[in-house]
Order: sequence, then C-alpha cells, then structure tokens
Amino acid sequence: MEKIPLNTHQVFAFLLPGLIFTLPSFYCYYYTFVNKGTIEDFFTHYKDDGFLVLIVVIFFMVIVGLIIDSMRNGILENIIDNRDLRRSRQRMRWNFFFDREQDKVNKLYTSYYNFYVFDVNAILSFIFSWIILFCSFGFDNRQVNIAVIIEFFAAIIFCKEAVALRIDIKEITNTL
Repeated sequence: MEKIPLNTHQVFAFLLPGLIFTLPSFYCYYYTFVNKGTIEDFFTHYKDDGFLVLIVVIFFMVIVGLIIDSMRNGILENIIDNRDLRRSRQRMRWNFFFDREQDKVNKLYTSYYNFYVFDVNAILSFIFSWIILFCSFGFDNRQVNIAVIIEFFAAIIFCKEAVALRIDIKEITNTL
C-alpha cells in the first residue's frame, strides 16, 4: 500500500476528540485541587500563563486523541466485527485499504472513513468527559449539566452518522 497523505480531516478526527476530553479534565483538576470556582474563574486564573497553558493543552489534546483513536481501533472495531460475525453478517473488509488502487482508497478515506473515525472518536471522548465530570461534580454544577446535555445531543447525532457511515463503508469495501 502506498502512503496515504495526512490531511486536515484526519488531523481533525484525532485532535478535536482529544480537546473534548482535555478541557473538562483540566477544569475538573482546577476545580478540585486549585480553586472551587466557575468556568469563568478557570479561564481568568490562567490568563497570564496563556502560552504555557496552550502548550500543555495541545500536548494533552494530541496524546488523549491518539489514545481514544487507539481504543476505537483496537477495542471497539473488534467488538463490532465480532458481533457481525456472530450474527452471520458480512464483516468489514479491512484489507480493502491494502488491496485496492490508491485512488479508490483515497476516495473512501476522504468521503467516508475520516468522518466515521471522527464521529466514533468524538462519541468516546464525550463518554469519557461525562465520566470525569460526574465523578468530580455529580449533578450539582449547573454549568456542567448544561454542557453535558449539549454534548449528549451532539453524541446522538454523531452516533447516527457513524452507524450510517459504517454501513456505507462496509458496502463499499465488500463490493469494490
């Protein structure tokens, strides 16, 4: 297989889910160990150290995004593939990415697969951020509850799109 160039969709699929988890994590750390305040207090507290905070956020965003993607790829995809096998459904042909012509693989990446990866990674990062937020605050913080409700509806949309994209990817990889 020829090298598939890294494009903005792929970077977006790794970094944004990392950010979705990193910001609530930093807020929970700040709220728990530094100062029990609001989200506004969190941002004004670090206004003088903005560059350093930005570097730390970007570092954690990349690391967390890659970990979430590895969990999707190594655990979740295997669970879904095994479920399809038990239900006598056609499995995803992952070797499509290695066996087919480069232009077909690139089209699949840019039209379907990158969006699927982003959707599933975003769902996983929402779930992990909910866990850390509720472990830190329970249901006592109004701002957190509003953020979680918004994330929940976004996760439903991403989930519906991810299911549809996976079905399309499976059909494409099994027919070409």
